Amino acid sequence: MFGGYDFDETTLFLEISLLGSIVEYYDFGLYAVFAPVIGELFFPSLSDFIQLLLTFSVFAVGFLMRPLGGLIFGYMGDKYGRKRALNLSIIGMAFATLTMGLLPGYNEIGIFAPLILLVVRMVQGLSIGGEGTGSAIFIMEHSSKGNLTFIGSLVMAANMFGTLSATLVGIVINNIYGLNEYNWRAGFILGTVLGLFCSYLRKKSNETPVFTSIKNDNKISKNPIRTILASRRKELLLVVALACVSTSVAYSIRGYLNTFLMEIMGYSIAQAFQFTSFCLLAMIVMLPLFGAVAEKLGQRRFLQICAVLIILMVVPAFMLIANSSNDVTKTYLGLLILAILGSSISAPAYPYAIRVFPPELRYSGVALSWNIGNALFGGTTPFIATVLVERVSVIAPAYYLIATAVTFLVITAVLTRRYRVEVR
Repeated sequence: MFGGYDFDETTLFLEISLLGSIVEYYDFGLYAVFAPVIGELFFPSLSDFIQLLLTFSVFAVGFLMRPLGGLIFGYMGDKYGRKRALNLSIIGMAFATLTMGLLPGYNEIGIFAPLILLVVRMVQGLSIGGEGTGSAIFIMEHSSKGNLTFIGSLVMAANMFGTLSATLVGIVINNIYGLNEYNWRAGFILGTVLGLFCSYLRKKSNETPVFTSIKNDNKISKNPIRTILASRRKELLLVVALACVSTSVAYSIRGYLNTFLMEIMGYSIAQAFQFTSFCLLAMIVMLPLFGAVAEKLGQRRFLQICAVLIILMVVPAFMLIANSSNDVTKTYLGLLILAILGSSISAPAYPYAIRVFPPELRYSGVALSWNIGNALFGGTTPFIATVLVERVSVIAPAYYLIATAVTFLVITAVLTRRYRVEVR
């Protein structure tokens, strides 16, 4: 199904694809890293709370565009090849990132500043909609059957490393220059250069043997999206449910943690960046380990165990962070628990989703369903968490993560037991 290629023969494709994922998620994650300063520049003269809501609303819009990006790049990947779709996605991300880095603030161009920011974030959302799942498909279709879950966890780790890189760049800029209306833009300019470099490398790679086989056998679907919507709706829902819990936990760390630590817990920018970096680094280290464990236990069983652990452990994690009273030991322990929960549920996610759909519908099916879940639950996590903290309590975001885990368990149980939807 994925081809019998030996892992050693595809190391170059693995490295190129992982580098591309790192760069795209670096570009996409910079927005969250610099969210407080972006709010001040593009939404001035408002309360801190309203600035954050507006900033995270624009952040969420990027995610709301991801399903459309999944449709566009998924269709392209199934019709014209995985390589072409991935290359176009990284070019789109590079130019959107450049625009964001050069965009004047509200004081310079008025209402056009937040409007252009919104459009740029939409383009970033479209581009990232084709990257994460597409990169995983590209690598797994170049690799052997025996290590697919481990390889899928490496792709997820690369995504996290991109976010970590954005955080580290934020630390460097803050420590050397301080964050002001100009210095943060250097991170976006760097992302543009890296994106164009990755585009050059991807042009040198080969198409996957799986797509080549589909093309040679004349099995390319005339309209993969229509076919999926007509006959694969249950499979779509299954992957949406998985993305629901996986991305909500991930983006409580990747998209909201910095702001939570600074605005709610009162840590300095430098301290918040250090805590977030620790959490992301822990996830990167643990993702391949959990990928190996999931390969042994079985992906569905492992994911169900992880969802139960989220229900049991996410409240204690938030309580440790929220009640630390500047006791960094408690903060680090709470962050470590969050990292364990996030990395465990994410490790087998891509391989599980990819195995749901047949090869000729794979890119469209996974990109569409994963990005719907990402848009509805992952991208809205910072916004929802901000509202919950303001209106309920500082640990209220944990209740939202519990709700996503319960949703995943219920939908998975219904689809796999009653309707017999299985992973291939």
